Amino acid sequence: MTLIDWFSVLSATLWISGLAFLLTLFGFARAAREKSTRQVLAQPHFRVAMMLGIVLFALGMGLSVEMWFERIGWGVVTALALWEAYNARRQRGTQ
Repeated sequence: MTLIDWFSVLSATLWISGLAFLLTLFGFARAAREKSTRQVLAQPHFRVAMMLGIVLFALGMGLSVEMWFERIGWGVVTALALWEAYNARRQRGTQ
Protein backbone atom coordinates (compact mmCIF):
# COMPACT_ATOMS: atom_id res chain seq x y z
CA MET A 1 0.00 0.00 0.00
CA THR A 2 1.30 3.41 -0.93
CA LEU A 3 0.82 6.39 1.30
CA ILE A 4 0.10 9.82 -0.09
CA ASP A 5 2.45 12.59 0.98
CA TRP A 6 -0.20 15.22 1.75
CA PHE A 7 2.38 17.91 2.46
CA SER A 8 3.74 17.57 -1.08
CA VAL A 9 0.21 17.68 -2.45
CA LEU A 10 -0.45 20.90 -0.51
CA SER A 11 2.76 22.58 -1.65
CA ALA A 12 2.15 21.60 -5.28
CA THR A 13 -1.42 22.86 -5.05
CA LEU A 14 -0.20 26.25 -3.83
CA TRP A 15 2.37 26.89 -6.54
CA ILE A 16 0.18 25.53 -9.34
CA SER A 17 -2.73 27.68 -8.13
CA GLY A 18 -0.46 30.73 -8.02
CA LEU A 19 0.68 30.17 -11.60
CA ALA A 20 -2.88 29.54 -12.79
CA PHE A 21 -3.99 32.75 -11.09
CA LEU A 22 -1.19 34.73 -12.76
CA LEU A 23 -2.02 33.28 -16.18
CA THR A 24 -5.66 34.24 -15.68
CA LEU A 25 -4.66 37.81 -14.80
CA PHE A 26 -2.48 38.08 -17.88
CA GLY A 27 -5.36 36.78 -19.99
CA PHE A 28 -7.73 39.41 -18.58
CA ALA A 29 -5.14 42.13 -19.12
CA ARG A 30 -4.55 40.96 -22.68
CA ALA A 31 -8.28 40.95 -23.41
CA ALA A 32 -8.68 44.59 -22.37
CA ARG A 33 -9.37 46.54 -25.53
CA GLU A 34 -9.08 50.13 -24.31
CA LYS A 35 -5.49 49.91 -22.99
CA SER A 36 -2.32 47.97 -23.67
CA THR A 37 -1.50 44.92 -21.59
CA ARG A 38 1.31 46.79 -19.83
CA GLN A 39 -0.99 49.67 -18.88
CA VAL A 40 -3.62 47.32 -17.50
CA LEU A 41 -1.07 45.34 -15.46
CA ALA A 42 0.37 48.58 -14.04
CA GLN A 43 -2.96 49.51 -12.44
CA PRO A 44 -2.89 49.15 -8.65
CA HIS A 45 -5.67 46.55 -8.39
CA PHE A 46 -3.94 44.34 -10.97
CA ARG A 47 -0.63 44.79 -9.13
CA VAL A 48 -2.23 43.64 -5.87
CA ALA A 49 -3.69 40.59 -7.59
CA MET A 50 -0.38 39.78 -9.34
CA MET A 51 1.54 39.99 -6.09
CA LEU A 52 -0.94 37.68 -4.37
CA GLY A 53 -0.47 35.17 -7.19
CA ILE A 54 3.29 35.43 -6.74
CA VAL A 55 2.84 34.92 -2.98
CA LEU A 56 0.90 31.70 -3.61
CA PHE A 57 3.58 30.51 -6.03
CA ALA A 58 6.46 31.40 -3.69
CA LEU A 59 4.78 29.77 -0.68
CA GLY A 60 4.25 26.57 -2.62
CA MET A 61 7.83 26.55 -3.86
CA GLY A 62 9.16 27.35 -0.39
CA LEU A 63 7.29 24.41 1.06
CA SER A 64 8.45 22.02 -1.65
CA VAL A 65 12.22 22.58 -1.46
CA GLU A 66 14.56 20.63 0.80
CA MET A 67 17.51 22.92 1.57
CA TRP A 68 17.29 25.63 4.22
CA PHE A 69 18.81 28.34 2.03
CA GLU A 70 16.22 27.66 -0.68
CA ARG A 71 13.45 28.08 1.89
CA ILE A 72 15.00 31.36 3.00
CA GLY A 73 15.17 32.53 -0.63
CA TRP A 74 11.52 31.72 -1.27
CA GLY A 75 10.65 33.36 2.05
CA VAL A 76 12.36 36.54 0.86
CA VAL A 77 10.42 36.40 -2.43
CA THR A 78 7.18 35.94 -0.45
CA ALA A 79 7.98 38.86 1.86
CA LEU A 80 8.87 41.16 -1.06
CA ALA A 81 5.67 40.24 -2.91
CA LEU A 82 3.60 40.91 0.22
CA TRP A 83 5.33 44.26 0.65
CA GLU A 84 4.64 45.20 -2.97
CA ALA A 85 0.99 44.12 -2.60
CA TYR A 86 0.69 46.28 0.50
CA ASN A 87 2.16 49.30 -1.31
CA ALA A 88 -0.08 48.77 -4.34
CA ARG A 89 -3.11 48.50 -2.04
CA ARG A 90 -2.17 51.77 -0.33
CA GLN A 91 -1.73 53.41 -3.73
CA ARG A 92 -5.11 52.07 -4.82
CA GLY A 93 -6.70 53.62 -1.76
CA THR A 94 -5.29 57.07 -2.51
CA GLN A 95 -6.51 57.20 -6.11
